[in-house]
Amino acid sequence: MKFSALSGWKIVGISKTDVSMVVQVNLLTKPLRCRHCSASAELLQENGKTALRVRDIPTRGKRVEISLSRRRYVCSKCNGTSLQPMPGIDENLHATVRLVELAATRAFRRPFWQVAGDLSLSEKFVCAALSQEVERLESLVCLEAPRHLTLDVIYASTPKRVLLTDAESHRVIGITADAGMLNVRQTLLDLSERERIGTVTIPMSRLLATAASLTLPRATIVVDRFCVMNLGNHAFEQVRERVRLHPPPPKDGKVLVAAAFFLKARFIDVFRTDSSCVARRRYAEWMAELPEELMFAFGPVVRTVNHWSEHIFGYFDRHFPEANLGATDRSTEDALPNEQSTGFQQIPTQDLRNAVTG
Repeated sequence: MKFSALSGWKIVGISKTDVSMVVQVNLLTKPLRCRHCSASAELLQENGKTALRVRDIPTRGKRVEISLSRRRYVCSKCNGTSLQPMPGIDENLHATVRLVELAATRAFRRPFWQVAGDLSLSEKFVCAALSQEVERLESLVCLEAPRHLTLDVIYASTPKRVLLTDAESHRVIGITADAGMLNVRQTLLDLSERERIGTVTIPMSRLLATAASLTLPRATIVVDRFCVMNLGNHAFEQVRERVRLHPPPPKDGKVLVAAAFFLKARFIDVFRTDSSCVARRRYAEWMAELPEELMFAFGPVVRTVNHWSEHIFGYFDRHFPEANLGATDRSTEDALPNEQSTGFQQIPTQDLRNAVTG
């Protein structure tokens, strides 16, 4: 991926190693006025430079640093010092704004250590970036209600909070002080023109479902299908963990894990459709294929889906952009077996059940 310069920058050189890339840039900006007495730029005289390095978004697995010289200016009227503006750079974190925003956005839904590893950052940096974003969201006063609202429980700090997102534009529009019923309801009540909200997407949280139904009675509440798909992944991991801790004979263990993987893939495939009728039919077929030996892992999945069925399958009757569309597609593709490479989809279900039951 080619390095993308920001407005007001001029790239003068790039040096690369196996693990990093350093981009030398010149800043094309100049102060518009003295920051002390507001004198015009004509009265500012250059007075030295300061060398800086700031972090940017990694590219092709390499750390990226931007090397630049920031000019100082002295005002001939008040002798005050002004610094050259650095567009696109967060001076508090010594990084580009785009890196800070990316780290904060990912940290809303992923652990700090994972975001730090993906972006070659420290966990302290990720935490600071997220704190800045939370402060910005808390400063929002007037919230405009979207047509399709998404509520997500996040762990940005203690206590946990609820993030409000416009599902169409993927724009964060607010954050609650905590995840309690009173704060969630009050935040929803503060939305201007909230009657225009047609759909509210939530995780499987009774609190959020209750708050949304009481505050937005005209809206249809649906469950984020990404959360539902994760139930299959969790059940599969439970099977693998049991086989690891209480190993049966090697052949039986492999068959059990293979059967669990197949069931997980079929469960995820239930929700890869645009029709509620097709989804319900696939789910009924999937339940009929569950062997007794795997009910310890997949039984809770069945109970959860049955309890939330109205909101889960209601998704297919309300077509709108998903807040987690990218994450959903990637997770689903990673979870589903490749028919040509693994053959799991080509194994008849009855054969797998017979193998599991012996």
